[in-house]
Amino acid sequence: MKTLTIHEALAFNPRSSGPRVSLYLGPKQLSSNPEKAQAFIRQCAQQASALIKKSYGIACAKHAEQSIEESLQKASEILRYHRGSLGFFWTKEANRIVKIPTLVETLLVVSDSFHVKTLMAAGQSKGDFVVIYLSGFSIELARVEAHRISHLKSIAISPSALPSARGEHLATSIAETLRDAFTLGTLPILISGHDPMMGKVASDLQEQLAPLEIALVRKNLVLGFQSVFAAAREIMNPYFIEQQKRTVELLTNDREYNILGLSGVAEALLNKDAKEVFLAHDATVWGRFDTERGEIVQHKLQKDGHDSDILNELALLATQLGVPVHLIPKKQLPNNAMAVALRTNRKSLKQGSKSILKLISA
Repeated sequence: MKTLTIHEALAFNPRSSGPRVSLYLGPKQLSSNPEKAQAFIRQCAQQASALIKKSYGIACAKHAEQSIEESLQKASEILRYHRGSLGFFWTKEANRIVKIPTLVETLLVVSDSFHVKTLMAAGQSKGDFVVIYLSGFSIELARVEAHRISHLKSIAISPSALPSARGEHLATSIAETLRDAFTLGTLPILISGHDPMMGKVASDLQEQLAPLEIALVRKNLVLGFQSVFAAAREIMNPYFIEQQKRTVELLTNDREYNILGLSGVAEALLNKDAKEVFLAHDATVWGRFDTERGEIVQHKLQKDGHDSDILNELALLATQLGVPVHLIPKKQLPNNAMAVALRTNRKSLKQGSKSILKLISA
């Protein structure tokens, strides 16, 4: 089974006429004793099968249950050696897994589209960052989280390498290590140390990790490796404070261009009149988003295997259109909204563009 990065998983969209299953698991579910893990896997497969049966019939449900259980057995072997969480995406034709560096709550969704909102929120995890320490001819890489530091790799560089070549080689080695170790969404990177090539490495790394949005924070520190990690949180705090201030400013300034609510955000996206979108990562709105009929139908609970989280559909649409998506707590959004879009600097919508006219509660 192929393992994807978050960036690859967001683009994973196999052609399928059947259901799409999205499942998020933490290490507790699959790294406990084998019997409990087996029972949990069977339970997940049965729950997915029950939802599929409602919309696709018994034959499809039975095939799905067997296939999902077999795939999860393989996934459990991968997760056993992974400290974070795991995302599992299944269709009749293909299935993939993605390693998630943060801990996420267990979630199972059967729908006509993959549930990626949780994945995107994990990629935007606030307060976590990567430290790259350069010194002489070696590099140390680690991930700093709220309660722990996970050492990723030590890279030794040949002293005979020319400075320019060494800078490119450093950036290539770092980029490969970061992709292999975990998936990056908008995770900031602190490059520190006292290596003269630090500036060159930073610019090369930014280029090699494109199109991922990576914030590089450079800091010249004549400190040892352990001292840098001890000071890392203090160094990065101003960055996270600035990011939080930016989010608040975007949502409070230029209220003329703020669009609130599901239908308003959907309309702005379809009219290509949204420059940034903010969605509640801790809320779910079940229903169907029909762009062809210009209709959003809301349900109190998931009705069947065709229902999806409307917030997830907005996140998918924004991603497809290249509009930045911010997954934040609902309490940070204005006027108790679950979705907000910042309009482009135009006071009128494009004439003749498609519009979401109906918001139906069923």
